[in-house]
Amino acid sequence: MRFLFGCLLIGVATPASAQLSEKLADRVVPASVEGTQLTLAFQLAPALGKKQPFSETEDLVDESSSDLSLGVSIPLSNRTRFNITPGLAYSPQLFDDGDPKSSAYLSARLQTQFGVGPGPTEKLRDQITGFVGYKYARGHRDFLGDYVSTDHSFSIGATYQNALWLYCTTSDCKPDAAGNPGGKMGLALDLSPSLSYVGSPTVGRRRWAPGVVLKASIPTRFGFTPYASAGYEHRAYTDALVAPATKRNDDRLTLDAGIAVKLKGDATTDIKLAVAGRFQQNWSNLAGESFDRFYFVPSITFETRLR
Repeated sequence: MRFLFGCLLIGVATPASAQLSEKLADRVVPASVEGTQLTLAFQLAPALGKKQPFSETEDLVDESSSDLSLGVSIPLSNRTRFNITPGLAYSPQLFDDGDPKSSAYLSARLQTQFGVGPGPTEKLRDQITGFVGYKYARGHRDFLGDYVSTDHSFSIGATYQNALWLYCTTSDCKPDAAGNPGGKMGLALDLSPSLSYVGSPTVGRRRWAPGVVLKASIPTRFGFTPYASAGYEHRAYTDALVAPATKRNDDRLTLDAGIAVKLKGDATTDIKLAVAGRFQQNWSNLAGESFDRFYFVPSITFETRLR
């Protein structure tokens, strides 16, 4: 379970929220992990937001989510892995006008890693990981109630992770005298540009979405990890929603900062708590769709390695 350090903040699972945090389905499994991995994860993440004075949208929003998933990571070679993750997500949406939503999903991702630059070992060098992915999600009202929509999401991109980030996914990040990256306090970095397409029979959901996310953390010997992330996404919708034939275009900036604490960590089980704040700014060419909000986004994550 040490490789699951990457889950610093489990964000909301609603389509309207920017995903800066790593969900089990989207993680890069380090090359140092050997064999097939089978991981069961439960994520509870309140996300309560309030608009700013010039926002065009509702005052209070609830984008909280609970998520249950099973991750399977299969090695195809010493560089390439195939990851598949089925799961269920539920969002109560207490304060806004939206109905409670849930979804059943299946995500698949093929990733290939390459070491770059010097490092203590081949597996602890800086890594660039290319990936292609597909996700099927079936949306429902309430908890698996009436059918709402079906989404097919395709993505392609790459992730850069420095050696310190990779070391901390396979250890406790405690300084030692062996000269490995964990013995030197520093900045762990993850940079991920990507391009995705969401196809759906539901009008108004189909879109192209290029984006980039930068995540940074400072592992400490004291059991907590300060972190921050910044993400930008452009959403180009393919359906004309209003006359005269205007297609919606959004630009979204999301900034997160917080502290993650490992409450329990051993060879099979991880329990993590994170407390963070989020600022999100969305610019849209459609009236009523622009907003700027602050969120309070605590989360607790339970993960157990079954194999």
